Amino acid sequence: TAEMIKALGAQDAVIGIDESTKEKTGWPAYVTELPSVGSSFTPDVEQIVALEPDLVIASFLKPELQAKIEEAGVPVLWVYGYKTELIPQEIRTLGRVFGKEEKADEYAQYIEQHWQAVKERVAHLKPEQKPRVYWESSFGAYKTHSRGSGADPLIRWAGGINVAGEEPTPYPKVSAEWLVEKNPDVIIKYAKREVAGWNVTDPAEMEKLREEIMVRPGLKETTAVKQGRVYLISDLITCAPRGAVGIYYIAKWLHPDLFQDIDPEAIHEEMLKKFYGEELHG
Repeated sequence: TAEMIKALGAQDAVIGIDESTKEKTGWPAYVTELPSVGSSFTPDVEQIVALEPDLVIASFLKPELQAKIEEAGVPVLWVYGYKTELIPQEIRTLGRVFGKEEKADEYAQYIEQHWQAVKERVAHLKPEQKPRVYWESSFGAYKTHSRGSGADPLIRWAGGINVAGEEPTPYPKVSAEWLVEKNPDVIIKYAKREVAGWNVTDPAEMEKLREEIMVRPGLKETTAVKQGRVYLISDLITCAPRGAVGIYYIAKWLHPDLFQDIDPEAIHEEMLKKFYGEELHG
């Protein structure tokens, strides 16, 4: 959400931030200068109220704390920022909040057009031509993504089949035995922001994480590991506005021949310059 606000040019209106965005993400740069009000799940309500905000924007806030904020006379607006299919709608909502409707529509359309471009390239594929994908969370081994998560539509739109797509909860915990049975063709793992973030320049930790996946029980027996189709990616360029970039990495991993002419890094550079006034690094 902080990223969306920056792209709209409304960052001067932000007077406080959650500690994870400030300390772990540290981007866009304006967030590092703001006071932290604690966890996005359980922030310090008194500190929030003391800042005298006109609005609180929440993504994970506990309901009882939302009630306390609203009792203090401050409205709460929910903007997830990571639920892929909601992102364009949320951007346009923030455009209305900040009086930046035109910029919001341009930004949302840019994202939608890139998603659509990928969908059109894979539209002709038959089910047997779609690789089976296991996408693991950064929150622990065997924690994955089903329908209702931000990752699931990216797998489908990029021409893959989510092996956990029919699980009953958005973020199910599976087992080594389950994975052996599902036998994915491709494994994607979220790397934490300390490992693959905006300010990280050394890939050593990513290489170490990939190697751990390659030898883990339940994964090393899969077709994905045997064929070396194991990839790491950041949530900051997937389940986020910059999913317009990340979807191309995923599509190239799943269908290298169909997307051989696409350079995701060039699209990333374009998006950063166009909407954030930034150069790519990290």
